Amino acid sequence: MTPAAYAQGCSAALALLGLLSAVMSLLSAALVFQLRAEQAAMKASAAVPAEASLVLAPVSAVLAALSLVLSLSSAAACLLHSYFAADVCGGDGDTRGADWFLLDSRAVRHVAVGLFCVGVSVYLAGPGWKELATSTARLTRRARCKMDDGLLKNSTTLTNKQRGNEVTVPPATLDSLSVHQLAAQGELSQVAAHLSKNASLLNSRDERGFTPLMWAAAFGEIAVVEMLLESGADPTILARERESALTLASSGGYADIVAILLKHGVDINSYDWNGGTPLLNAVRGNHVRCVDTLLVGGADLTFEADSGYSPMDLAVALGHKKVQKAIEDHVLKLLKYKTKS
Repeated sequence: MTPAAYAQGCSAALALLGLLSAVMSLLSAALVFQLRAEQAAMKASAAVPAEASLVLAPVSAVLAALSLVLSLSSAAACLLHSYFAADVCGGDGDTRGADWFLLDSRAVRHVAVGLFCVGVSVYLAGPGWKELATSTARLTRRARCKMDDGLLKNSTTLTNKQRGNEVTVPPATLDSLSVHQLAAQGELSQVAAHLSKNASLLNSRDERGFTPLMWAAAFGEIAVVEMLLESGADPTILARERESALTLASSGGYADIVAILLKHGVDINSYDWNGGTPLLNAVRGNHVRCVDTLLVGGADLTFEADSGYSPMDLAVALGHKKVQKAIEDHVLKLLKYKTKS
């Protein structure tokens, strides 16, 4: 290899290293100074999570470290290039090439740029690694707080008793609850007491048009449901949005209450404001037992809601495999029964 070719190859390598070092230095500088200038805004912004701001600061440190490595590599390559170029040129017995390289200003510029990048990298890496240490400490403290939170919670908030305050509003008692609220909570004796004082409360409606029976069915209070039905509650009443006791029980998945209501002659295919039947509500909630009970009771499988979904379509759309199987088994039973007939 001739000295000129060797010098050209080394110059190209040095130029590439210097370019990469400069890019890394600029990126790390931009990140460090931008993070410092907008640190408060990033923490206060709801669009940037706190964890993201903690991660971005170490990124600048990593870029600064890469810049430092590349700058040192550039400086080392310059020195090695000077040594080996002088050696190669000296081997030819002609020192003009070596003298040309050693005195050429381009090599001096390469070394100067490399040393400058080293200084900038050291300056940037210091605060970057400081930010990394601070971020790590924050994350460590946060993890420890989460671990200790389940073991010990020390509150510095004064209680009302410590402040000398008195409770001005007494807690709600059973006497202050309506018959609808008592039915929803399953207070059987309290509901019976209200009905004994005022029989008109049996089918009374609240602001939504719900009766005590509807509230008991919606919350799965089977004892209250049985007591109200024995007392003469009307299970066919519809609320303002056409909800029925059967619809509410099906939505909650209370198959036992559904069976009880079906024995009292309710409309099994009654629909609410959006065209949902008790069967559709049971399918939507993935309540397999309710679906079985309604199918045995004669629920219409072809009835579609306003959205256009039939019970089977809805089960497939929601991915309720067990409900799909229950419907398929019911259809097969119907087909076998018709075949035998």
